[in-house]
Amino acid sequence: MSTLRTLCVLSVFFGLAMELTPEGGVRKILSIVCAAALLSVAAGSLKETDDSTYALELARYRDREQELLAEGTEYSDRLSRLVIENEYEEYIKDKAVQMGVTLTDVQIGLEWNTEGLWVPVSVTIRCRDDDQREQLSALITAELGIPPTRQLWQEGESLEEDPVKIG
Repeated sequence: MSTLRTLCVLSVFFGLAMELTPEGGVRKILSIVCAAALLSVAAGSLKETDDSTYALELARYRDREQELLAEGTEYSDRLSRLVIENEYEEYIKDKAVQMGVTLTDVQIGLEWNTEGLWVPVSVTIRCRDDDQREQLSALITAELGIPPTRQLWQEGESLEEDPVKIG
């Protein structure tokens, strides 16, 4: 029988014995004996612990910890990238509204640089008209550092339709 199961059975048995014992000195002695018996069973399980098994479990735990840390870092980087992409896309959309350019979609391309930051390197913009496209393209170059050669302009409702490159 496992140690945990033994402790549970003994606890129930000792609890019943305590309920059936009248108040007084006998009950106090019985409570001391029950506590000592439970402690000896628990201590006996510690003696039976195999050090090699413990070391193996500890090594597995550390490996799993490293895996979880790596997954957490990767997830955080991915989430960070999505937030930054969203902010750049919203920035371009806001500037387009200010200029009177009707955009239907913006997709920004980011790269991880050597300084540990996500930086914009390309943009795909879908719009319905050509009015002030050059002005918005110049603003994207000046403010975000994306050269016209890395700006892909498309017309229509989907990004697969008729790409037009500026620059």
